[in-house]
Amino acid sequence: MRLVIRADGSPRIGSGHVMRCLAIASRMLELGHGVTWWSDELDDASKSRVAGMGIELEPVPETPAYRSDDVLLIDGYHLGDELADMTRRRGTKVVRIDDNGHSGHAHADVIIDPSPVSDRSTYPEAPATARFLCGPRYVPIGAAYRAVRPPEPPRHAELASLLVSLGGNAPGELVASVASGLADYSGVVHLVIGGQQEGTDDIGSVAATQGWHTHRNLEHLADLMTSVDAAVLAGGTTNWEACCLGLPRLMVQTADNQAEVARFLDDAGTGVFLGPMEHVTPEDIRRGVERLADATTRRRMAEAAWALVDGDGVARIGAHLMSLVLEVRAARADDTRTIWEWANDSRTRLASFTSDPIPWSDHERWFAAKLDDPSVVMHVVGEPGSGPVAFVWYGREDHAKLVVSINTAPEARGRGLGAAALIASAEALPRGEAVEVEALIRSDNRASRKAFERADFSFSERVVVDGIEAVRYHKPLGGPD
Repeated sequence: MRLVIRADGSPRIGSGHVMRCLAIASRMLELGHGVTWWSDELDDASKSRVAGMGIELEPVPETPAYRSDDVLLIDGYHLGDELADMTRRRGTKVVRIDDNGHSGHAHADVIIDPSPVSDRSTYPEAPATARFLCGPRYVPIGAAYRAVRPPEPPRHAELASLLVSLGGNAPGELVASVASGLADYSGVVHLVIGGQQEGTDDIGSVAATQGWHTHRNLEHLADLMTSVDAAVLAGGTTNWEACCLGLPRLMVQTADNQAEVARFLDDAGTGVFLGPMEHVTPEDIRRGVERLADATTRRRMAEAAWALVDGDGVARIGAHLMSLVLEVRAARADDTRTIWEWANDSRTRLASFTSDPIPWSDHERWFAAKLDDPSVVMHVVGEPGSGPVAFVWYGREDHAKLVVSINTAPEARGRGLGAAALIASAEALPRGEAVEVEALIRSDNRASRKAFERADFSFSERVVVDGIEAVRYHKPLGGPD
C-alpha cells in the first residue's frame, strides 16, 4: 500500500502535526510500504525531516490521482473536509488525526484521537461506519523514542539534571521566568531551542547567564530525555514521548489546545501541570522543582507515565491503515490445501497447542465440516494483487461470543499483516447477536500475542490448557472507541 500524508508545519501552525505524521510514516516504511507527503506550508526543518526519511514531498494536487492501494492521512486543524470528501467519493480510504474534536472535521473512515477524553461522541458528524482509535493507546511515538524506551520505569536517586523544552513558539519571557525559578537549582540544565522559535538570541543569552547547556534544531529529544532525571516541558505532544520514556516533569500550557491533556496527565500522576504560561511564575517553577526533588514522587510519576504510553501506538495505527486495503472473502473448498500447508508450517506447529503435523485427511474432513457449519465464519484475507496472506476463522462460544483463530502465510510474516488481517476480518463480520470476540494463545507465543494486542484485543486472564500455559484475550465487536 501507499500512505499519502496531508500535513503542514511552520511557525504559524507548529510542528506537532508533522512530528506525529512522521512517526506513523516511519512505521509504514519499516513494513515496506510507500509514503508520499502533500503540503503547501512546510518549513525548512520539516522538509529536511521528511526528505531525510526518503519520503517524496509534493504540493497538494488540485485533482489528486490515487492508486487502488492508497490511504490518505490528514492531520491539521486548519484542513477542512473538501479533500476528504473528494477522496472518499473516489473510493479511497481517509484517516484523520485530531485532538478532542479540535479541528471540527470528521469526514473520514478512521479517526485517530490520542486525547484521553475523546470517544465516538466527540465526533457526531463522522460517518456511521467510521472507526475511532481514541486514547493514549494510539499516541504515535516516533522510532527514536521507541528505540530507547526502558524495559521498566527508570529510577534516579537524585535530581541531578533537568531538561527544559518549552516548544518552538515559546516566548522569551517564559524562558526567563523558568530561569528565574531555577536560580537556586544546582544541577545540570539542558535547554532546547526550536528552529521555529523567535528571539533565539535573547533565549540563548538567558541560558548562557544561567550556565545552561543549549541544544538547537534537534531531530528529536529521545537521547536528552533518557539522560536527565526530570523535565520542564510545554504542554504539547512532547509529553506523550516523555511518558513513553517514564520521565517525570512539570508542564506549562503554551497553547489553548494543551490544557485538557495536561490536566489529564497531572490527574494520572505522570507529572505536575502548572497552568497557562501567562500565569506561571518563577515561584511556581521553584515549588514544582521542589516536588520533583523528592525521589518517591519522581518514582511514582515515572511508573505512571511509563505505564500510560507503551510506545506501540504507531503499530496499532499501522495495522488499521493496512487493514483498510486488505481484501476479505469467505473461505472456499479450493482453499483447503493452502490452509493445510500453512497449518503444517514448522513455526505454526510450534506455536500451536498440539505440535504434531496434521494429516491431510483429518484437515480435509475438518475444513469441509467447518464450511458446512452455519455457526462458523471463515475468512481468507489477501493483499490487492498479491493473493492470500491470512486465514481467520471464528467458532461460536455462545450466542454473544465468538472465538477467533488466525494462521498467517509463512511468506507474509514480519510485515504486521497478522494484526491487520484480524482487524479487516472483524470489520467484515456480520453484525448479529455476538458482541465480543475471544482468543486463546500460548503464553510463549509472543508474536501472536503482539498481533492480537495491536489488533485492539485486551488481556483477560491466564489459563492452563492441557498442561500448557495460555492467555485469553478479548475484543468487543465494533472495534475500539
